[in-house]
Amino acid sequence: MDLLKELKSMPMTLDLLQSTRIGMSVNALRKQSTDEEVISLAKSLIKSWKKLLGKKIILSLTMHSSGFSSPVASSSLKEH
Repeated sequence: MDLLKELKSMPMTLDLLQSTRIGMSVNALRKQSTDEEVISLAKSLIKSWKKLLGKKIILSLTMHSSGFSSPVASSSLKEH
């Protein structure tokens, strides 16, 4: 529980999520736990991290449709 609280207080980036794959671990913990507080906190973390992914996709699509071309935007579009 303390580790989940620590994760919630950490600034998170999409790159950090992808390189550590911490979301996979938190989701597995959520599925295996019977503690409602752990489940709730894990769900909250996953939901907030999914918002990071959504923001990156929106930014990439906006940059692409405005004619701005960057390697980051182009590679992000290919991945999704």
